[in-house]
This record gives sequence, structure tokens and C-alpha cells, in this order.
Amino acid sequence: MQAKDTQDIEHKKNKTGRLKKRSDFLRMRHSGVKWITKHFILQKAVAEALEKDDCVRFGVVVSKKFSKKAVDRNRAKRRLRALATEILPIYGEQACDYVFISRHGLNDAPFDVLQRDLKWALRKMDRVHDDVHDDESASQEQEHAASQQRKETS
Repeated sequence: MQAKDTQDIEHKKNKTGRLKKRSDFLRMRHSGVKWITKHFILQKAVAEALEKDDCVRFGVVVSKKFSKKAVDRNRAKRRLRALATEILPIYGEQACDYVFISRHGLNDAPFDVLQRDLKWALRKMDRVHDDVHDDESASQEQEHAASQQRKETS
């Protein structure tokens, strides 16, 4: 039984893609949900209709503000990419895009702490995303009820 589970996980690991175009990053910035952890910022948005497939895509942003040394920036990118390819296929939402933005202290943090933070952020983002949809549906229901009352009084 355990062999099948590891095969499923290995199969899911191959289901990650990369965001490389500036337009994708800008779309994430304007239309996505954001969650801030101690070591990175995670943004999430549903993939566009043309890009929807069964893979989870991600992008990494590490600016010179993080560190002036290219060595440190490259290490941060490698750590975030490894984190994304390990966790997102299993815990991430299918047909969604994610962007990681580094914060100070990322290179000093143990990898298991980063994994725990990412899992926590994904859980929190799903709750926030559900709450946003619940609020929209509740406001639509209130508008519908108000229009029904206006029709009845007319």
C-alpha cells in the first residue's frame, strides 16, 4: 500500500510548471490572494482559461532588496523552487498559479520550517478564498431578496 502512495506522490511531483512571463506575474499581483509568512510572501490566483491544465504553476521573485549578493539571491531562488516542487503538487490547488516573493531570513531558516510555513499559508489562503466567495454569494442573495421584495410591493 505504501508503494502505491509513493508512486502517486512521484506522479504528482511532475505536475508543476513555471511562470516566466512578466504578464503572468502582473496578473498575480492584481487579481490574486496574498498571504505573508515570516520568510516569504505567497500569492495565488486561478489560472486563465487558456492556460488551465492539471498542473500547478509557480514563479519565484527574489529582488536586490533581498540581498546585494547574487550568490544569496540564487540560493534563495533554489530553496523556493525546491519548496514549490515538493509541496505544491500535493497540497496546492490544481489549475492555480502561485508566486513566491522572498523575505529576509529565508536563507537562514531550516527547510522544514519553510515547508511548515508553506503548508500553513496554503491552508489559510483556501479559507480566505472560500470566505471571499461566501461573501460574494451572500451579497448576491441579499440583492436577490431585495429585488423580490420590491416586486412583491409593486
